[in-house]
Amino acid sequence: MKADLHIHTTFSDGIFTPKEIVTMALASKLQAISITDHDAVEGVLEAQKYIKNNNYELKIITGIELGTQVAEHAVHILGYHFDCQNDKLRLVTANLRLAREKRLTDIVAKVKNLGYNIGVGKIDGREKSFGRPYVAKQLVKAGYFKNVQEAFNELLGAGKPGYIPQPKLSPKEAIDLLHAAGGIAILAHPSELNNYNLVQQLLTECQFDGIEVWHPSADQSSEQRWLHLATELGLLVSGGSDFHGHSGRFPEKLGDYTIGYNQIKNVIEYS
Repeated sequence: MKADLHIHTTFSDGIFTPKEIVTMALASKLQAISITDHDAVEGVLEAQKYIKNNNYELKIITGIELGTQVAEHAVHILGYHFDCQNDKLRLVTANLRLAREKRLTDIVAKVKNLGYNIGVGKIDGREKSFGRPYVAKQLVKAGYFKNVQEAFNELLGAGKPGYIPQPKLSPKEAIDLLHAAGGIAILAHPSELNNYNLVQQLLTECQFDGIEVWHPSADQSSEQRWLHLATELGLLVSGGSDFHGHSGRFPEKLGDYTIGYNQIKNVIEYS
């Protein structure tokens, strides 16, 4: 039995719709998934409705990914099992999406001023939710970079010429928001922080419920390190592919990176 609790759709910066994600999950014989779009719950709601209407045997966990900031570190937090209709959660995420849309427009303008002619005019509709991956795809399409990852490494990543920081919550604000909505808060992809002391500090000082042990950014030794830390602190353990569907970013196919259902059963069946 396999699961994947970290998936993005077209409601944030993924390239597949919620219905397409469900279809791929079924084809990959996944037993449980969570759609964790950035600052958005519409994708998971659409997927849940699609599964119910078609009587598909696929467990889907309510999820979201919230971006927070600690000094120069971007700290991502995964939320699960919360009430999607919680008024404060909906208000805060709506404001975060507006800030994301403005940032996208500003990044496009900055990239153009740097001399990259990507032919992007007014941004509207679904494109507003794409963020930097949308700009990266346009840069690849125009021939400036080989793939999305290269565009991030050389131009759009933190500290690079085309980067613009995004207004974010603090970890405490994000965790409090999720808890108030009845959910749990999981520290996402700790290996990407590349700072064990910071991870340990976050998990001991903030009210995290768990840690994402299994993620493409973590090698086997890192997984063991996070497992040990979770056991030491009495935390839940989770995992997911962080699937977006972009070419050049692993995994390119949903189902290529999965976690054993029983390994993360306590998160999947949390109540």
